[in-house]
Amino acid sequence: MDRPPHHSIYSLSATRDRVYTFVALAFVAFATWGSWFPFVFRPLPLSVAAEWLWWSATPAQLSLTDALSNLLLFVPIGVFAASVIGRSGRLRDSVWVIALGAALSIVLELGQLLVPWRIPSVLDIAFETAGMAVGVIVRRGAASELDALTSNVITTWRSAGIVERALWAYVAAFAIAWLIPFDFTIRPNEIADKYEHKRLLWPWMPSPDAAGTAELWLTALAAVPLGWALVLWTSDAERRRPVAAAIACAAALLVALTLLQVTVFSRTTDTTLTLVAIGGAAAGALTAARMTARALCAQAGS
Repeated sequence: MDRPPHHSIYSLSATRDRVYTFVALAFVAFATWGSWFPFVFRPLPLSVAAEWLWWSATPAQLSLTDALSNLLLFVPIGVFAASVIGRSGRLRDSVWVIALGAALSIVLELGQLLVPWRIPSVLDIAFETAGMAVGVIVRRGAASELDALTSNVITTWRSAGIVERALWAYVAAFAIAWLIPFDFTIRPNEIADKYEHKRLLWPWMPSPDAAGTAELWLTALAAVPLGWALVLWTSDAERRRPVAAAIACAAALLVALTLLQVTVFSRTTDTTLTLVAIGGAAAGALTAARMTARALCAQAGS
């Protein structure tokens, strides 16, 4: 007897819900890491904790960049939590999602009271809860588009071969490596500090922290599989992405990662590496296209 197809065992909607749950939990973990790092806790008298919280609630302590950071941090949590819990669109479910976000924010801010060098804030709770609400609104406004995109990714993953899946995983690992250690900041003074201390570099700008020859070569080689992935990464295994389109996608991806890296405070951003990586990805796209063309010619000849 033939085995039932994979799609009948795991429905697309159930898989989509698992993806949403995983992404939501990943952003919760990221918020926890960003709030409690370096995870060194020490006891604090209740009176001191109350005094700090009261002080943090005063308007004088409001920072627009911190407020925006906290709001943006919780938007994706709201989007993906609402995709699972509040997908019905009922107001009660949306309120439930926002309440869960507020509870998470309170736990994180209270935990910061026990972490040296971290400053908890009642205002942060307000803006993080607002970010959760924005995420719920975004989900309600773009539910069909998000579901369609996620379903397409799932379908493409299911139809992909081992090589294509390995390349997808490599692209994800490359992006993570480009952004480690994830200490993002949008404070203008901290980004300006990176530039002033020559840790934010234009191409071939001299700096003690500029990439050396070995690092440039290593980056170029590491980017080659990006070109392979973007040529082979399509929903139709018989029709690969054109080389020009693959190179354009690789360049857009690397530029986007570099712009994000600018906001990683402890990471030196050397745009020379970006240009070198684009070159490596272009070489990978060319070789993948040539190998694919040879394979198709061999199949046609046989």
